[in-house]
Amino acid sequence: MRMGKIRRTEKSKITGIRVPRLVYSFRAASAVCLLLIAWPARAQTISLFAGNGNTTSSGDGGSATAAAINEPSGLAIDPAGDVYISDTNGWRVRRVNPAGIISTVAGNGTYGATGDGGQAINASFSDVFGIALDGAGNLYVADASNRRVRKVTAAGIVTTIAGTGVQGNTGDGGLATNATLNRPIAVALDAAGNLYICDSSNHNVRRVNLTTGLITTYAGNGVPAFAGDGGLATAASLMFPLAVATDKSGNLYVADAGNNCIRRVSSAGVIATVAGNGNLSGFAGDGAAATAALINLPSGVAVDGAGSLFIADSGNNRLRKVDATSGIISTMAGGDGNGSSGDGGPATNSLLDYPWGIAIDSTGALYIADRMNNRIRKISGAAVPPPPPPLPPAPAPSSTPTVTSFTPAAATGTAQTYSLQIGEASGWQDIDVVNVLINRSLDGRQACYLAYSQTNMLYLVNDNGDGLLPGMPLNGSGTLANSQCVVTGAGSSAVGSGNTLTLTLNISFTSALAGDRVVYAAARTLTLNSGWQTMGVLSVPPWPSNFPNGIGTTPSSGSAASATFAFTFGDANTAANLQTAWALFNTALDGRSACYIAYYRPGNQVLLYPDNGDPSKAASMVLAGANTLSNSQCTISAQGSSVAANVSQLTVNLNITFKPAFAGPKAVWMAVQTMGGAQTSQWRPLGAWVVPSN
Repeated sequence: MRMGKIRRTEKSKITGIRVPRLVYSFRAASAVCLLLIAWPARAQTISLFAGNGNTTSSGDGGSATAAAINEPSGLAIDPAGDVYISDTNGWRVRRVNPAGIISTVAGNGTYGATGDGGQAINASFSDVFGIALDGAGNLYVADASNRRVRKVTAAGIVTTIAGTGVQGNTGDGGLATNATLNRPIAVALDAAGNLYICDSSNHNVRRVNLTTGLITTYAGNGVPAFAGDGGLATAASLMFPLAVATDKSGNLYVADAGNNCIRRVSSAGVIATVAGNGNLSGFAGDGAAATAALINLPSGVAVDGAGSLFIADSGNNRLRKVDATSGIISTMAGGDGNGSSGDGGPATNSLLDYPWGIAIDSTGALYIADRMNNRIRKISGAAVPPPPPPLPPAPAPSSTPTVTSFTPAAATGTAQTYSLQIGEASGWQDIDVVNVLINRSLDGRQACYLAYSQTNMLYLVNDNGDGLLPGMPLNGSGTLANSQCVVTGAGSSAVGSGNTLTLTLNISFTSALAGDRVVYAAARTLTLNSGWQTMGVLSVPPWPSNFPNGIGTTPSSGSAASATFAFTFGDANTAANLQTAWALFNTALDGRSACYIAYYRPGNQVLLYPDNGDPSKAASMVLAGANTLSNSQCTISAQGSSVAANVSQLTVNLNITFKPAFAGPKAVWMAVQTMGGAQTSQWRPLGAWVVPSN
């Protein structure tokens, strides 16, 4: 969740193990043939809806039943009754309107990964698999071999919303567009505005919050195995999951194909097996509990309005149903062997060939992507109509958030409770992420670097600055820790009201952070970023004991266009040994475009550096009378300025007026040098000042 540029000297690398690509066409998987008396589902009539059986992609503008569709795999239906079909090996998404006419809505028929930002029909896709629709007509496409999920708006514009195109399993906690995926094969939406991605070759399910754009792992630990039932889904093992679906209660169903079962993740994040036994593949169990049945490579799953579960039992060439009330499994369509027959008769007498995607329309009709038959089949009245597709999240705000206050701006000690306010004109709810970074400079390594997410979760970045540690909810009993700081959930909070979010952070600092630090903050909405702002300074004991040194400024923090600052410097022996003292106001330790001042004690002179920070071009004046010095950032007046010294300290009092163009939060750095340049201290950030804009 990094907000702005942080200077890095090297990039982190994650090395993965290359695994063979899974070929999803197990036409004749081994089966256990058992003879038993089944309780058959009530027979429904099956018919041909689209596809002529040819392995090409053609027929746009004509009847869908006369068109060619090349191994269709995904289905989605909008409220108007349009049926969307992923024409997988045609590298397109097709649409059949209620009149039965087929057309292309995405993909130009060329294998590739081009066209983002333009019309989807001119874009290139790879083998498109799962698709999903929201209530506004936005289409989400699992562009599997491109390792991306793409979105086609109702106006036909295509963009990438998840995945970089690079194979991997990284990016959790950050923007989905910066994450890496490994063959995303299916997608589903829930009513809360989340998109679930079946990240098949990573053996997990990822979730994208469509409001914030952030991605996390929702199920699967990345280990290809069968394990974890009864515990958190993130700790469980999946194996090549191929489909996902949601129900109206917030449960997620996963076709765990490599484990020959269907898993369910509750809204509380707990995983369980609801069909199949998670070990053996085969065909058995109709008429009994679904958890005792055998399933063979399930590749599709759907839930109707009553909560009944429909399974594309691909390796068995069947469509099966798990009744919501009894948990009994039965076959609805397909039979022994693969084939393409039965249209016009009972679905239970039909033959299918590797069925994959499933969708249900508003009348309860069920559609099957009969993949290897290159057809879409339809079973009328087979299900209870599901809820309408969820509406997409509200539009992203058009204003940029701003960190408007940060207290205390100047602090000392090993513990601190910070309070910062972030303003957003469109409302505090649109503030998605807030970052706070405490370090010597704007560097995420060996820092106290925090990220707040709109989900009321707080994260701490690891010592390397390249990843998030496990998060915790605010106002809880947990803690977050790295080598630099410990953040406590108790005493930390986020409260929103109107256009303002107030974030409170309870932090203690370790000795690894000892010394003088700068506090930076940033905030963003879904689309706009404030950039890093210098908000304060922190001194963590033990403090530097070497001299000469800058000691401090009074006032150490505040906000005004004019003020008289007392800059105090020290020497181990005598203040008379000090020659030149510096003070610099800026957002970073940079003499350019700064209020950059030097006091030369032997001549009682003040110097102000020019806008380019060149020391050789600094203007000077004697600290007397009505003399002034100016650059584009500030003016120094001799009137109201003075110098005082005691045995070991020198205090330079300067009357400074800041220019409106220099508005915003600044840090105050100080340094000092002894006579003849014998010793020069390091720069220390010792104050914070907010310059008003008028």
